[in-house]
Amino acid sequence: MTETTPKTGRSKQVRVREHSVLALPYPQISAREALAFVQVAMSEMGPHWFLGNLATAGNLGLDGCLIVSPNSAWQFSYCQEGLHDYISGYLFSGGALSFQVVTMSPNLQPLTIEGSWLDSREVAEIVMAEPDLSDLSEHKTLWMALRATSDGNLFWEVYRDSHEVALRRRARIKYGLDARTGEILAETYERWDRGTKVKSRVRQRRQGADWKDTDEGSGHASN
Repeated sequence: MTETTPKTGRSKQVRVREHSVLALPYPQISAREALAFVQVAMSEMGPHWFLGNLATAGNLGLDGCLIVSPNSAWQFSYCQEGLHDYISGYLFSGGALSFQVVTMSPNLQPLTIEGSWLDSREVAEIVMAEPDLSDLSEHKTLWMALRATSDGNLFWEVYRDSHEVALRRRARIKYGLDARTGEILAETYERWDRGTKVKSRVRQRRQGADWKDTDEGSGHASN
């Protein structure tokens, strides 16, 4: 979700549970494992909440699970129909669980993530079996987000990043996967050298298309 403004206090309409620390079986938990813990906590905050977004906060390991880091977490957004406040929750690899109330733009219509979908571990196996288009060998990480579409489908958005910090080079392969079947629908490859984008290509795999250079060109600064 975009265009949101975090609240400094609790909403009059929505109350969230206090910050807590859970006893996780291990830090490297997957998306589905994290969701099981968060759903228990959400059940304490009343009925009618639905999952609208699930994403990585920080980086994942190459197995699709959290890494042992204070900044590695799964983020969840829970919404209610007709309510502009939603609950944003974070479960960190150390077990810290926190929630906050956020107000979304009235123009946004959150969609429900429901039904079966591949866990982040399974998605990681799929994307890591793909060729690495970069020649960068250091600091490889993943980032993922599970989203619903207006036609009732679910898709995983995955970033496969590689960094060579000393040389200020990095590359990213972005995948869009059908979250139920694991089929890779599209992918984008981008490369930066010393903060400047030097390559950007896209391929629509579902359509059987080859790689195509985008119109972005070079000279774009890296974030």
